Amino acid sequence: MPCRRGGEGDPSKPGYYLTINHFPKGVTSRPHYHPDERYVGALDEDTWVAISGYGPTKATVIDGGELFGRSR
Repeated sequence: MPCRRGGEGDPSKPGYYLTINHFPKGVTSRPHYHPDERYVGALDEDTWVAISGYGPTKATVIDGGELFGRSR
């Protein structure tokens, strides 16, 4: 599971948000989509991801499962 390490705002509410997330090696997010564009990638090493935008936004998992988990 990724660890949120900071940011500001709330992606689920109107207004600007910034989240900074740490994905340990081998942790990934399951196939999902957002109502807005995002570009992210990495799998074989620790990764820090900063996501910013204007809410509200959400993540919809394609198969309805959990959003985060270990890679195969």
